[in-house]
Amino acid sequence: MSFCSEYDFEIDRIVEELRFLGVEKVLLQFTEGFQPCAPYVVRELRSRLGIEIVVSANPSYGPCIVDEATARDLGIELVIHFGHLEHPRYRPSITTIFVPVQYRGEAKLGNVEELASLRNLCVATTAQHIDLAKDLAEKLSARFLGIVYGCYVPPYQGCEKLLIVAGGSFHCLSAKLLAPHLEVLCLDPYVGRLWRPDREYEKLIRARLWKVSQALDARRWLIVSGLYGQRRKEIVNDLRNLIEDRGGEVIVVHALRIDESILRNLEAHRFDAIVVAACPRIAIDDLQHFEKPVLTPGEARMVLERRLEGYVYPW
Repeated sequence: MSFCSEYDFEIDRIVEELRFLGVEKVLLQFTEGFQPCAPYVVRELRSRLGIEIVVSANPSYGPCIVDEATARDLGIELVIHFGHLEHPRYRPSITTIFVPVQYRGEAKLGNVEELASLRNLCVATTAQHIDLAKDLAEKLSARFLGIVYGCYVPPYQGCEKLLIVAGGSFHCLSAKLLAPHLEVLCLDPYVGRLWRPDREYEKLIRARLWKVSQALDARRWLIVSGLYGQRRKEIVNDLRNLIEDRGGEVIVVHALRIDESILRNLEAHRFDAIVVAACPRIAIDDLQHFEKPVLTPGEARMVLERRLEGYVYPW
C-alpha cells in the first residue's frame, strides 16, 4: 500500500464525476505498473458509491489501448483509465475518463539548477509528473510542451534543447528518437539522475540499421497489427501493397498482446521479415533479439524502398 499511497488516483474527482453522470456500471483499467493498486481504488470507490465496479486485467501499455471490447461485452457505461492521459491520435469508442495518477512522493531533482542558463529549453513529461514538470519549466524559464509517449512527442518548434522528466529511460529515449536533431536531457525524479541519452540512442540506431540490412532480401513477410489505437489500417494496407508490388508474399495477423510467444506460435522463423504495425517500441524494445528481423513500419519502408540513409523514427 505504501507504493500506491505515493500517487494521486483522484478518488474525489472520480466520485464527483460518476455521481454527476449517474452511471451504474464502470470498468477500471490500470497501466501494468499500477495494477497492484486496483484493490485500493476499488475499496475507496465502493465505500462512497453504490455502483457496479469491474476491473480489467487486459494489457494497458499506453492510452492507445483502452479496453473497449470488455466494456462492450459487459455492458459498461464508462471506462476509467488510470496512468495515462488521452492519446492525441486515438479516441476510444467508449466514454473514458483518463486519470494521470500523478506522483506525490518526494521528487529528487539533483543538479537541475545548472539548466537555468540554457536558452530555448523546452520541457515534456509523462502523466505522473505533470505538476512537477510545469513547476520546473517555470523555474527554468522554459516552455512546457506537454506529454511524451513512446510514439509521440508534442510539437517542439522553437526548442533547441528538450528536457524529459520521467522515471527510467523509456520516454527519454523516445524523445531522442522522435527529435534526433535536438539536444535531449533526461531527469529521473525518483533518483535525481540528470543525463543525456546520446550513447543509448547511437547504440540503438546501429542495431536497428543492422536489422534493416538483414531484411533487404526478404520475400516472405509477416505483418502483426494491434487493436484499438494500435490498429493502424492505413499503414498495414500501405505495407501490404508495397510488398506485393515488389513480388513478395505477406500475411497479416492481429493481436492485442504482441510478444515472442505470438511469433513462436505463428512459426515466424519461417518468414524472412516481420513487421510490428502496432506500437513501434515492441519491435525495438521487446523483439530485438528475435532470430529473424522484426521491424517497425518505417524500417520496413526503408527496406522496400531501398532507402538506407536519413533514418527517421519509424512511426
